[in-house]
Parts: sequence; structure tokens; C-alpha cells
Amino acid sequence: MRAVRSLVVVVLAALLAVGGLVVGPDRASAATGDVGYPGPSYAGASYVPTSDKPQSKLWFAQGSWWANMFHTESGTWHLFRLDRATQQWVDTGVQVDDRPNTLADVLWDGTRLYVASHVVSLSSDTSATPSLGNSPARLYRYSWSADRGYRLDAGFPVAITQYSSESLTIDKDSTGTLWATWTQVSAAAGGGYTSSVYVNSTTGSDSSWGTPFVVPVAGSAVSQDDVSSVVAFGRNRIGLLWSNQLDGTVYWAVHDDGTSRTSWRGSAAIRGNRQADDHLNIKAVQADTSGRVFAVVKTSLDGDPTAAPTDPQIRLLSFKPGTGAWSATTVGTLADCHTRPLLILDEEHQTVHVLATAPTSGGCPFAGAPGTIYDKTAPMADPVFAAGRGTPVIRDVASANMNDVTGTKQSVTAASGIVVLASQKATQRYWHADLAAVPAAPVAPVASFTTSTTSGSAPLPVQFTDTSTGTPTSWAWDLGDGTTATTRNPAHTYTAPGTYTVTLVATNATGSSTPATATVTVTAAATASGVVTAGASTTAAATTAAAEVTLPLPAGLTAGTVLVAQITADAAPTMAAVPTGWTPLLTRPLALGSGARVFAYHRVVGDPATEPATATWTLSAAQRWGGGMTAFTGADPETPFDTPLSTAVDTTYAATRLTVPGLTTVTDGALLVGGLGLDNLTAGVTPPAAWTEAWESTGGQVSELATRQTAAAGPTGDLTWTLGRATAAGGWVRALRPVPAPPTASFSTSVTEGPAPLAVQFTDTSTGGPTSWAWDLGDGTTATTREVAHTYTAPGTYTVRLTATNAVGESAPATATVTVTAPPPPPPAGISVGASTTATGATAGTAVTVPRPAGVAAGDVLVAQVTANGAPSVATVPAGWTPVLTAPVAVHSGARLFAYAHVVGDPAAEPASWTWQLSAAQKWNAGMTAFRGVDTTTPFDSPASTAVQTGYTSAALTVPGVTTTTAGALLVGGIGLDSSATAVTPPAGMTEAWESSGAQVAELAHRTTAAPGATGPATWTLGKGTASGGWLRALRPASGPATPPPGPVAPTASFTTSVTGGPAPLAVQFTDTSTGSPTSWAWDLGDGTTATTRNPAHTYTAPGTYTVRLTATNATGTSAPATATVTVTEPGTPPPAGGPVTPGPAVTAVSLTAVPDVTVPRPAGIADGDVLLVQVTADGGPTVSSAPAGWTPVLSAPVSIGGGARVFVYSHVVASAAAEPASYTWRLSAAQKWGAVVGSFRGVDRTTPLDTAPVTAVDRTFTATGLTLPGVSTVTPGALLVGGIGLDSSAAGIEPPSGWTELGESSGAQAAELAARATTGAGPSGSVTWRLPKATAVGGWLVALRPAA
Repeated sequence: MRAVRSLVVVVLAALLAVGGLVVGPDRASAATGDVGYPGPSYAGASYVPTSDKPQSKLWFAQGSWWANMFHTESGTWHLFRLDRATQQWVDTGVQVDDRPNTLADVLWDGTRLYVASHVVSLSSDTSATPSLGNSPARLYRYSWSADRGYRLDAGFPVAITQYSSESLTIDKDSTGTLWATWTQVSAAAGGGYTSSVYVNSTTGSDSSWGTPFVVPVAGSAVSQDDVSSVVAFGRNRIGLLWSNQLDGTVYWAVHDDGTSRTSWRGSAAIRGNRQADDHLNIKAVQADTSGRVFAVVKTSLDGDPTAAPTDPQIRLLSFKPGTGAWSATTVGTLADCHTRPLLILDEEHQTVHVLATAPTSGGCPFAGAPGTIYDKTAPMADPVFAAGRGTPVIRDVASANMNDVTGTKQSVTAASGIVVLASQKATQRYWHADLAAVPAAPVAPVASFTTSTTSGSAPLPVQFTDTSTGTPTSWAWDLGDGTTATTRNPAHTYTAPGTYTVTLVATNATGSSTPATATVTVTAAATASGVVTAGASTTAAATTAAAEVTLPLPAGLTAGTVLVAQITADAAPTMAAVPTGWTPLLTRPLALGSGARVFAYHRVVGDPATEPATATWTLSAAQRWGGGMTAFTGADPETPFDTPLSTAVDTTYAATRLTVPGLTTVTDGALLVGGLGLDNLTAGVTPPAAWTEAWESTGGQVSELATRQTAAAGPTGDLTWTLGRATAAGGWVRALRPVPAPPTASFSTSVTEGPAPLAVQFTDTSTGGPTSWAWDLGDGTTATTREVAHTYTAPGTYTVRLTATNAVGESAPATATVTVTAPPPPPPAGISVGASTTATGATAGTAVTVPRPAGVAAGDVLVAQVTANGAPSVATVPAGWTPVLTAPVAVHSGARLFAYAHVVGDPAAEPASWTWQLSAAQKWNAGMTAFRGVDTTTPFDSPASTAVQTGYTSAALTVPGVTTTTAGALLVGGIGLDSSATAVTPPAGMTEAWESSGAQVAELAHRTTAAPGATGPATWTLGKGTASGGWLRALRPASGPATPPPGPVAPTASFTTSVTGGPAPLAVQFTDTSTGSPTSWAWDLGDGTTATTRNPAHTYTAPGTYTVRLTATNATGTSAPATATVTVTEPGTPPPAGGPVTPGPAVTAVSLTAVPDVTVPRPAGIADGDVLLVQVTADGGPTVSSAPAGWTPVLSAPVSIGGGARVFVYSHVVASAAAEPASYTWRLSAAQKWGAVVGSFRGVDRTTPLDTAPVTAVDRTFTATGLTLPGVSTVTPGALLVGGIGLDSSAAGIEPPSGWTELGESSGAQAAELAARATTGAGPSGSVTWRLPKATAVGGWLVALRPAA
């Protein structure tokens, strides 16, 4: 009887709901200034009930709006109807899911209602929550009748999957099949978690679901924070859209209705740096049989410190099947601060609505801030959104905590209007908006255009193509050279060299766009090519034995063309006859054992009209053969070849690769030409990396020719061909010399802008062998030296021109602009953070040397931290440095942490580095940061607070807070670990200044405070459990602007020496580098000799150690003495005996913002003969435009990690340590973020530093957690293995191979790491494996350094 009564109650409730008589809980009343309507409470729901982003909670049917909402009284989910007369949600009494820890996606197909309800497990971008088993996602299906309302169909609910997820969405295809998608987080076998995009579908009826599977396309392995969504489109397809924050891509996969459920086609919808986030919502145009799809997504640019406020935050993606491509339109920028977007389509009015959360007022306090729900609209056909946050549609003036707007999958109409639902997180109430569906208001266009080319020599024709959106009706072009145009797609030819800024303004009836701009660079027409070019080629083959070898001549020959022919013949014949005018290119044929011979010849074309159509060689016996011929233009007909010949042969018949030793070209622009022959009929040949195959002949005996252009003269590196199968092979390489031409002028500048006075170093990088240089520095100054240093004293924009000349002629001018601004005003009060440096002692030593940060000024406060192994004390502290801590932090018995501070006086008098002496030799890591605006009298605003965790199990350290007394104090803290490579994450709200690893990890971080008071504790997070110690202290800001510099002072003496030691007689040049404008100099050269000239030269004739002293004087006074030591040995003293190669100090550098210059400090303590190795990992795939003098590439080509990063490696032999600069600078082809590490090595053979050729490896999948490099085979006992690795990631914590020592690791931009391992005997090293801190793309290299004899 009780069951009968329950059924009556349920039926009655449903009938009353149809009549609109059962209402939900009391709704809150609206306040003045509110927008939208407050609704029922959702207290008791485990998660915000209008989330998650891809899901829909509402539908329009039976002339009403309905929603799946949480029912607080029962703690379950019910179906509600909106009473639009009262704007109240009416509870129908129909229960859906009884689990409060669920969220749902709703689909109304016109006949039935589907609710997919899943248990929620939330992950973030920093922590993973695994999907839980035995937590089924349920599908509820309801039917509608006018008398009974919605009723659950028999046999439902059914399970879609047994696992929980962050989100889950459904849709139905044209065959009636239901589809569902979600992302599932699983524990990985080696630790950590993996996440994948899953899909499932019904297999017959709605209640019969198949086995879930990972969508079988690229990109389906995602981060734990990514989500997916499903949409039916085009009336015959299902699409999946998902974010992948691992590789910055939003992916799209398509399934044709009725085909195998596992048949999918995948592609990228949008890809790029930080273009993916877990906010997406997708809709299809149901009335459009072509299958248009729209999606709204959020980028991750709000987490990029280099992003601009105008960069896109929310983007509308549009898919047009006719093109099969997606296009993107900006809905809102980073400044608009939108989050959690929702997409609504109004097909009747061809309008797109994007609703999203943004702050109620003011700027953007943080990404994802709650506040108000805004609506922005645009036309479907050409979506352009007006600037700003949009129209507020849901707002609670009493509490700006509105978020997570949700709507319907259906297209809305004028009859339905638009109803959206959101959550007020503070009051835990639903709110909704009821809007009219009307056409989007017109907006002005957004101008954009493309150019057919962006640079070239004059005359340069350029086609401009308008790509503006917003339906412009007129166009106004300024082509930058005084020419204008009003056609949509103008064409223009630039006749004069220069850099031209092209501007387009597009206009429609609503208004005009902001200008779109692009730059076209036109260079002077070349007077001679200066470049050798490979032209046409021909091939021929004899598949049966023949004595005559006839090769057709290539088409289009001109006088002076150089022809190169190669022939591979079977069974080792000789050449009986050679055609007239052809000269052997090889000194003798390459003999591939007894199996084949390789011949090569060249000829310079005279009169093309008299050239025969073919050239015929005669073999000594009939044989099978293959051959070909290539024409080269631009080669010097008088001296075609720029290098001797290099050859290699492998007759083992086991070769799958053939390496030909490299050459050294002597002329810029030389073209490498190389050939390969095989004792095989059909094996394929792959030329060396970066080479272009000219031709390949098969069927007789395999013969192949390839080329590679060089830019500057120098070593080419060894060249390796890859063979299609194991066989005997022979190959050769030679370089063609270009026709002499005038130089091509180019130069680099040490800086392109800054305040006056601005010192600039100009470095010539011209090619073509210039012998003289003419500089115009733009301010009336000229120069004729190759390298020029100049100081601009007045503000202005200066165009610098360089003309280079050689025996052939004069180059076109190369130009650059230097912008000099007025000197900055005195800095305002407040502390700013300047540059940082790090250093590593990977081997035990007593000297801890840390380089000075760049750009320090008088009054800056430097804070240094050292973490040393084995609990030493500090025996000696550099002058002017004081302890930050009352005592070192003792990290158990395994490590000690020291911190010191120093106030900068005269920056010109500060050394390039400072050295602390430990009481015992230990490994160590250290770093230093400069702070500006600190009170120099009382730098610290609080006592120090410290903490120690001596166990080796905790992965966190909490340091008690301090209490500041001055507004604007800067909280500074450091941590040290008894570990060499564990990653460190600073406390929430603190910014990492630097992190140094490889010996004992050290890290420094900081945070600005606003008001005085207690800071609260600070917790560091470690990559693994280990012993740790840390400290906190606050820096006190200066009370006002920096004090003006003092009046005239006496000089500060300093000088350099051309050499610091050598056998007698030893000639030394002393060069004064004193500051303070000295007018006289007093030298004591240490052997009884004195001098008063500024830059004396002196020869020491007797062995000894001499202390040289300089005092400098001006009108104000005399400096303190500056000293240096010169050591003179007996004549003919042999160099020290050879021994193993040992690594010395290493330094790291990083740029967190995109810059073109890579500047790395010189390692401390280097000596004459040391070898330096640098690795640079740069974002965005640049090239190196210029390298410092004396540095040579180690790799034949950079290691390219996909399109995301590149690894460059260079070496340098230190000739005179005293003459080495304090830092070295590489110029990239484009501004990029980068990380770098420099290691120093002692005992290396200066003449031949490398004992092996380098090997490399790359993994571009963004799923790699390790990288294995093939081994090398050393030839000299005691060689040192050195290797490096670069990541397309900023993460720290790379672990070097087992048995290796990390020398340095740079993180924070693109990670770079250098490591080494000693060897004893010669032979194979075996492969080595690096371990990565996270899954990413990675590239690495390995080489051996040869010990000195």
C-alpha cells in the first residue's frame, strides 16, 4: 500500500509541475543594480552545479525552458521548468540522479530527453586526481506527455563508463547512435599520471553501450587538466574537440555516421604557444547541411608573463567543411579577463552569442576571477566582436561571485529567446538571464592582410591581399614609400632599398578599423651573385653491360656553367676514354673492393651553342653502370673548386652509413658538392642532414649527387650518407667556389636602445671577404676600423650605415637604428628585482665564485646564497659582504646554507665576480640577485627566520614568517637541499629569482609586501623527499628617490695584461682601464722598472713572479693601487705533462622574456688553455645570426626539437685568460626566451679538442620522460664524455645519466643542462639516458674531449 501511495504522490507532483503549481525553494529577491534573476539555492551540491564548461544544462521544449538543477531539500537532482511570468524556477518533482557529487550534460532531440550524469574528479594543471573506478556515468532517458510531463523510460539509467571524470558530454548522430566523450586520468606505470581522451557510443539501442576506447588519433594523450566535447554536425558526422595543454593544441577528430565506431580522422583546430586551456564549448549549425561548427575556447596566455594585454584570452573557432580548416577570431583579450565561456547560436538571426565571466569592475585581479556574466555577439558569416567585456546579463551587486554560465545545445529563435543559468558561489544560489534573440549589432571591421613576400632585393614586386573581417566596404592603404591605394588587393613594386611600413585601414557603414601594419624590407640589387646555384640535372643507367657511358647534358647551359658528372660502374673497370674538355674531379676512382668503381669529372662550359647534347665516356670493359650530371651557375670558371677533395670508402658490405670527413672552405658562399656510389642496383640513398639531393640513378649501379649551401667560410664538419641496405659504398665531397663578388655588408650592435649616454659596440659580420670598412654612425661621427665602439650623448634616433669593400668592389650599405632616450628620472621609492647569476661547483673545491649580475648600479643591494656539501664553514668572505643569517643553516650533516649581502658602491669598481673560500673542498651551488631601491644604511626590515628538515622523506619545507615594519618591504627567502638535482617550487605568491643545481641545490625567491605586519609562513615544494633548510628575511625600501651621485672623486685604477705568464723573454702589453678620468699614471712593473705612460709595454728577461702596480691620478686625488701578477718561467720550459680532462666551474644564464641576444657570463677561475663549452636552448626555432669571436659550432647543425625549440652547442679555447671578456653574446635570428649553461674544462688538447664526432638524438612527441643518446667511441685514454640536453619546457629537475655529474642546469625559460663523465681507456662509451622532470619534447647531444698529450 505504501508503494501505491508513493506512486500517486509522484504522478501528482508531475501533473502539478506541468500546470506550473509546484515551485522550488524560496528565491532571493533582486536588489537595485542587479542584472538577471536570483533563483533557488543549490546548497549541498558537491560541485558548482552549472559547471563544467563543455556541458549544457538547459533545453527549450513544449514552449518552455527547462533545466537539470540541484534540489537542496532532497540532496538530489531534479528537472525544473522556468515560469517566465514570474521568472521563477518550478520544481517538477522528477528526480534524476541521487548523487550530489555528480554533474550532467543534457540533450533534447525533439522527442526524448537525455541526461548524462557523471561522478566528478577534478585535476588542475599542477596536481592530478585519478579517475575513480566503480563510479559509473549514468544515462537517463525521459519521454514527454502532456498529461504526465517527463517520465523516466524503462531500463534506464544505464552506464556509459565506470570511471569518474572532470567533464562528460553527449550528442546523437543521424543514425540515432548516441556518443559520449570525456578525459580519463590514470596512474602511470613508472609513477605519476597519464590522461587520455575517451569516447563511447551506443551499439543498437540507447540502453546498449559499447566498451569505451581512446580516440585513435594524434594528440589524444593530454594533461590531467584537459577536457573534451562532442557535437553532431552536417547531418552525417560526429566531431570531437579537446584541449591538449601538453603541446598547446586544440584538436579536432571526425567520425562519419554509420562507419566503424573506431574510424576517426584527426587534425589540429588551433595550435601554438599557450593556445590550449581546459575551457571549451562547441555547437553545430543544425540547419546548415554543409556542416559548419563553432567553438569557443580559452587560451593559456594569462599564464605567460611575456603576453601583452591585447593578446587573445577567449577565441571563437569556426569550422567550414568546404575548406576542412578552422579559423579563429578574438572574442576577448587578456585585459578583458574573461573566463569559462559559453557559446549560443541563433540561426534565425545568423548571430553568435558568447557569454563568459569577467570582473564586475576594474582590471584583471587574476585569471579566472568571478564577477559578472557578460554577453558578446557577432554575425555567423564574418564574426567580429566589439572591444570590451560585453553587455552584463547576470550580476549580483552585493557579491561579485557569479561564474560558470551554462545554456542549451539547441539553436535559439525569436520565439524561444535565450535563457542562461549561472552560479553565485558566495550565496550558493542559481541565477538566470532571460534575453531576447535579436541580430548582432554591426561593428567596424578588423583590418588584416598578407604579403606575397616580406623581403628581397630591388626591384621587389609585392602582392598585398586583404584578409580583414567584419565585411569592410572600402580600404585605405599606405604602402610606406609615399604610395597609397584604395583597391582591396593592391600590387606594388618597390624600386629603392629601405624598410617600408605598410598600413591598412578597413571601413564599413559602422566605422573604420584600427590600422593593421606589416614591414617590407628591400635590399640593394646584387652586382654579382657571390653564390653558386645548382641548376638542372640529368641521369642515365645501363641495366645490362655496356662499355659506353652516355650522359645527356642538362638544359639551359650558359657560358661559365660548371658541369659535374659522376658514374658508378660494376666490376671495377678503368676509364678508357674521357670526352673532350672533361677533367677528373677525383685524384683516382673510388674502388669499392672488387665490386664497383666511382668516377667523377667536371667541365666549364664555353660557348653553349657549340656544346654537344651528350657526353660519352668509354669503360675498359662492358659493365652495368649508373650516372648523372648537374649544372652549376655562379661558380668561378677560373678556379672552380674552393677546397681539396675528401673521400671515404667502406668495402665491408655491412655499411648502412658512410661518413666522409669534412672540409674547410675558404670563401664565403661556397657550395658543397658530394657524390656517393654503391655496389648495388637499387638501394636507396639519403644525403646528409641539410643537404639537397640533385639526382639519384638506380637500376645499373646506384649513383647519387647532393649539395649544401654554406654562408661563411670555415669547417663543414663530417658528412654522413644513409644507405637503404647494407652494401659497399664510396663517397666524396668538394666545394665549388663562387664568382668573386663585392662583400655583403652586415653588422650587429651590442644594444639598440637606451638612455643617454649610451655606449654601443658595433661588430662587423659582413661576408665576402671585405678588406676595408666605412662607418657612418648617424650623429656626424665616422670610422674605418672593422669594429667600432661609440657613445651617443644626446637623445635621438640614429641610422648607422656600414659599407664594406674588397678587391672586387663595394657593398650596398647595411643599416641599423640606435634609439637614444633621455636619461631616466631618479627611481621612485620601492624595491625592484634586477638580474641574477648562478654558479656550480660540480667537483669538490674550496673556492665558491659567483659572477656579478648584469646592470648593477650604485646603491643596489646584492644577496647571495651558497649551498655546500659536507657541512663546511666559510673561511674567507669577499670584502664588503656581510652575513644575512646569524649562523649558517645546517641541513643535517649533509649540507650547509650560507647567505650574504653587499651594498654596491661605484659599479665600475666592483669586480666581475666574488669568491668565498670554504674550510674544506666541497661541491656547491650558488647564485646572486641584485635589488634596487633598498635602504643602503639599514637594508633589512626584519630579523631572519630559518627552518630545517633533516629527514630525507619530506617533499616540502615551511619557514616561519617574519614581521615587517615598513610598507613596501620585499620578502626574500632561500632554500638549500642535500641533493644535486631535485626541482624546487617556491611558496605561493613568491617569484623564483634563480635556481642552481648540479651539486647541492640552491634557490632564491621573493615577494613584495604592501603593508607592514606578519607575512605568514612560506612553504617550498620539492621534487622529491630530501633534507632541506631555508630562510626568510625582508629588505627595507629606501625612504625616497635615490640620492644624486657625489661630486668629483679620485680615479679607480684598473688595467689588463696581454699575457699573465710564459717563458723568458716575455713581452707584456699593459692597458689602462681605470675609471674616473685619470690624467696621469704611475706604474711599478715589479722588476725595478717604472713607467708613466698610459699603456706601457715591457719585456721581462729573467724568470720570476712579478707584482705589477698602477696608481691613477686626476685633479681630485690619487687612486688606491691596482695590482696583477706576471709569472716568467725559464726559457724553453715545457708545458705541464698531460693528464685526464677535468671539469671546472660552470655558470648558467636565462632570459624569461623574448630577447635576441644570448649573453652568458664567463666561468670563474679559467686559465690559459682551458676549453669552454656552451649549450643554448632557445624557444621558437631560431637560428644563430652571430657568435662571439673564437667560438666554433660543435654540432654540424642545431638540434631541432620540432617547431618549439633548438639546441646550439659551441666550443672555445682560452688563449689568454686575462684577455677573456666577462661575458659572451650570441645573436639569435629572432627574439626568443632561452636558457644557457657554460662549462669549463682543463687538460684538453688545444689543437684537437674533440676526441669523437658528436652524436645527437631528438624526441618531438611531447610525451618523452627520458632521452637516450647513442654512445661514442673514444680513441684516446682519459677522454671526458660531455653531453647536454634541451627541453621545449621551462621545468627544472633534469637528471643526468647514471654515473654522470651535472655541471649546470638552466631552467625557467627553455631548460638546458650540461653533464660529464670521465673515462679511463679508449673504446665505446655505450648509450646514455637522461631523465626529464615532465613529459615534453627533448633533444640532446654527446661528444668526448681529448686530453692533452
